[in-house]
Amino acid sequence: MNYDFLICGLRVRFLLPWQLKLTGESLPFLVTPEASGKPDFEMRFVAVDDLKLPAEGVWSINSFFSARGEERCVWHSPIQNDPPYCCVVWNKASANIAICQYLKDKEDQIIYTRNLLELVGLEALLLRFDALILHAAVVEFRGQGILFCAPSGTGKSTQAALWAQHMGSRTLNGDRAGIRCERGIWKAWGLPIAGTSGIYCNESVPIKAVVLLRQGSQNRITPVNPLNAFKRMLPECSAQRWDAGFMDRLMGVLAALSSAVSVYQLECRPDYEAVQLLCDTILKEG
Repeated sequence: MNYDFLICGLRVRFLLPWQLKLTGESLPFLVTPEASGKPDFEMRFVAVDDLKLPAEGVWSINSFFSARGEERCVWHSPIQNDPPYCCVVWNKASANIAICQYLKDKEDQIIYTRNLLELVGLEALLLRFDALILHAAVVEFRGQGILFCAPSGTGKSTQAALWAQHMGSRTLNGDRAGIRCERGIWKAWGLPIAGTSGIYCNESVPIKAVVLLRQGSQNRITPVNPLNAFKRMLPECSAQRWDAGFMDRLMGVLAALSSAVSVYQLECRPDYEAVQLLCDTILKEG
């Protein structure tokens, strides 16, 4: 069966030998295969009798990463050091195709879209199209995007909620932004991953500003130059840091973003004054 999803403006197709169980976060991104045309990316699923981890590789939580020649392989296990139930094979020569090999009796591990999207590794898929995932809440205000970027617990959702309350903005995603330059315009998309916010909008907005949040006893905003913006945003990007090729490409995309959009540091309290300060700054910028 074919399932097509529109993610970050890209058409992603899964070719499955069984019916997928759709979970709530994926529904806004599902499109009919008949209407989607040729996909930008395709993942094929192949049942195998056996899977064995290679001798060399790197564990990250319950995934094992390895490289062999032109192939990058991501092995997935229930817990670290357990036998894998599937392996996603990426070939450098086939940028638009990946193969998922899975054990015949382990379909239940990947049958839900939530599991499927996790094992695909959206950060790897999107980076093939020079798109990245940033740990940020995406707010739409007057047709423009404001991204509140910060580590968990710093106040992204709080600032997004304050903007909705006082400025009538909309939140497209409360935790993750897909970012890509489309025809010369840097845009932010909602994604089918959203942390605890539960907001999954399949929409995009041109980026007006990236706001690096920092909690403080007073409200103060300062512009951030491209180099420091790059340094501050890099830890907040979803990344496969074991892969030098991945990191080189990611840093190239992030450097271009940092130079193209306005970036501010907002040291703030969770109040209306912080909203007004940022709004005044953005309007002054034009």
